[in-house]
Amino acid sequence: MSLARDLKASALTRDERGVVTYTLDDLATRNAVSTTMLADLDRTLAALAQDASVRVIVFTGAGNTFSSGADRSELGDPATIEKTTSLLSSVLTRIDDSPVPVVCRVNGAAFGAGLAIVAAADISIAAADAVFGLPEVRFGLVAGPAAAACMARIGQTAALDLLLTGRRFGAREADLMHLLSAVVERPMLDETVEARVAELLLGDYDALSVTRRLTRALSGPSMAQRLQAVRAAAEAETPGRDGYQRRGLARGPVRDVDWRDVPARPDRALPTSELHPGLRGELLPLGPVVVTVGTFDGIHHGHTAIISRAVTRARILGLPSVLLTFDPHPAEVVRPETHPAVLTTIARRAELAAELGVDHVRVVEFDVNVAHLESTEFVQQVLVERLHAAEVVVGANFRFGYQASGSAQRLSELSERFGFVAEAVDLVRLGDTVVSATFIRSCIEGGDVAQARLALGRAHRVDGVVEHGDHRGRSLGFPTANLRTDRFAAVPADGVYGGRAVLLDEWGQTDASIQLGSAAISVGRNTTFDGRQRRVEAHILDCDTDLYGRRVGLEFDRRLRGMARFASVEELIAQMELDIEQARLP
Repeated sequence: MSLARDLKASALTRDERGVVTYTLDDLATRNAVSTTMLADLDRTLAALAQDASVRVIVFTGAGNTFSSGADRSELGDPATIEKTTSLLSSVLTRIDDSPVPVVCRVNGAAFGAGLAIVAAADISIAAADAVFGLPEVRFGLVAGPAAAACMARIGQTAALDLLLTGRRFGAREADLMHLLSAVVERPMLDETVEARVAELLLGDYDALSVTRRLTRALSGPSMAQRLQAVRAAAEAETPGRDGYQRRGLARGPVRDVDWRDVPARPDRALPTSELHPGLRGELLPLGPVVVTVGTFDGIHHGHTAIISRAVTRARILGLPSVLLTFDPHPAEVVRPETHPAVLTTIARRAELAAELGVDHVRVVEFDVNVAHLESTEFVQQVLVERLHAAEVVVGANFRFGYQASGSAQRLSELSERFGFVAEAVDLVRLGDTVVSATFIRSCIEGGDVAQARLALGRAHRVDGVVEHGDHRGRSLGFPTANLRTDRFAAVPADGVYGGRAVLLDEWGQTDASIQLGSAAISVGRNTTFDGRQRRVEAHILDCDTDLYGRRVGLEFDRRLRGMARFASVEELIAQMELDIEQARLP
């Protein structure tokens, strides 16, 4: 029997070997699995099951996303949710019953229905930077078909963790759960999938079909049986609590929960999660050097005085200058619950240090072993034996060693023992206030970005990756870049700010190839539309560059106003126009 003519041609391709590839292709929704797509997929699988010329079925996503899950625009209608559940159940059953092997090429984020398809396939190969999640419960829905697909592969402990929390997890963790057959670096994905398909084609058709059916039968209940159990469990009576309506498998309105906060380009790491190879690694000796060491979060005026002194001494002595810093922040290891807000990413610190004339920036991975080095051990092992320090320049309040037992005075004493020169630079004051990262964090937390600017010597910048939001700004005529920041980023208090947007390269440093310009920046929850998530969004003036998936830095020059709830959309638009006029001012 030949393939049915009414299949969606743009989503389906086949080659002379009998390999059929179905592409989830709707970049506007990041390949969301809508009811239309599910219905097409269901019809396709039904037809392919009857086509004797088909040898292998391959699922993949377009672009850098496999699937963002169910189409979020359809989740507000209970009838549509029920239809989605029914269609997805049918698709998963057809995959389970397929007479030929089913392969998933997981080229990026795979959520909800997308992950269910990945779990149901025979062989799923993912790019190492792919991201996964099963967020149904966050929408008030029972994770039925997804649970049925995943429980065939993962244990109860992992299933409860993923299904109840809806958390995101990476390809390596998915591999450990046996959700994937292989994880490879992105450049190797196509080659690996093709190699696996070629191996499948070497097998006898009938032998493959019987072996597939036998293996699945021996692995436990069929997909159809698991889905029956899902339906029975979901429809069981559950008393409502705290005013929440019992939704069952697919009922009720969906709360405003945006779970798809994943970079459109998942091969690009989030700020501070990845460092340039030149910053991390072994502290290889550079010969005698002048070293300045510290956290240097913010590179504020106080830090500038220390760094400039180190650079000056290095030039006088004719030696390289080295800035030594730590990642993660020592507080994350020593006092995990007290991690301070981060003023600058490591990449930004390296960039600012270079602007001050530092020759080399080196990052020490601050772990338990480093935390437990006594002050003498730190000096001997790190500064002397690894860096060959000729001089060490620090701030007057510098602390180091186990439980911060070492001080600038202690460093001076050890310098005599180990044969280098130690110098402590006086603290810098802004009026009567000592310039410190703690002071600047308090300014930013209170929304006083102007005061923070005085202490920093430049505008405070928040870095992140531009992701898809609700697209509400675009519908109002003011498209915004929705920034996903690092979880510890020092984000200013809720309000609207005037500032600038700068493009960053893949390592989080300023990319001057494209000038983005002035921006009106909003921080907080959109109360006019009953938004529940705190967001950082920027309307970049006179900019039409596609920024989705790109790293961007937002510089906060001045606070324009606080957040407010408007009585109408018209009032909101009028205020946004005023905000933009103010943001244009120098």
